Amino acid sequence: MAEINPPGFLQNRTDHSARIMRRAISGLIASEGIVTAGSWAVSQRGAGANMSVDIAGGEGYIKGDEDVTQGFYHCMSDVTVINKTITTAHATLPRKDIVVARVYDAFYSGGTNLWQVEVVTGTAAASPAIPATPNNALLLGVISVAAAASSIVTANIDTTRAALALLGSTASIFFNQLVASYTLVLADANKQVEILTTGASTLTVPPNSSVPFPVGTMIMFAQTGAGQVTITPGAGVTINGTPGLKTRTQWSVGSLVKRGTDLWLASGDLVA
Repeated sequence: MAEINPPGFLQNRTDHSARIMRRAISGLIASEGIVTAGSWAVSQRGAGANMSVDIAGGEGYIKGDEDVTQGFYHCMSDVTVINKTITTAHATLPRKDIVVARVYDAFYSGGTNLWQVEVVTGTAAASPAIPATPNNALLLGVISVAAAASSIVTANIDTTRAALALLGSTASIFFNQLVASYTLVLADANKQVEILTTGASTLTVPPNSSVPFPVGTMIMFAQTGAGQVTITPGAGVTINGTPGLKTRTQWSVGSLVKRGTDLWLASGDLVA
């Protein structure tokens, strides 16, 4: 291991590296994400649905994944909407695409130095998989492209953007408020899912093969109505919890933490 010089903020030096500055910022950041709730939200094209999506302006911090000392990049856009084209749909098979905010840094690879929003096109298949998120990229949304689709509408878009978390603080909580049984989607990561029903309902945790939450994801849940909520595993999913996986009463709250590919831990005000 060698010293990296000059150290940050050393007096009378003009050759401080960007890496040193990023690492100084990284000492304050627990995990990458958006700065404000509306930043980089993916939505149906505002000027009329077609084979493209709109991405809201905003800002966030993106973690560099090519080197352990790479640190976090602050990225922002000063336009209201960025529009990105979705590749033509397969004639007979569906596909999953992802939208990401991605940093390119020629110090580590390639010859480009910039950040941009881009679409990663998946592979069409009878049961399509979600593409892997590239290095130096923050996942913003998953697009379900139906066979022979001619437009992308709101129902095809699962917008998911982690909120920036600072060390020693709690990230802002976003809410997903519902009035019926529900299956979690990627956009629920780092949110509180609230179910308001008069009768019993279920909150289903889907398998990693269909909704690939990163290991370590936490999702809060709450029973805001009279009906109890049962936390239900999808196919191949294991949820451990005690004494059971059902909320006790109105205003009971709990959390789900992903511990493995299809392994979750439920805790909170639960009963059998």
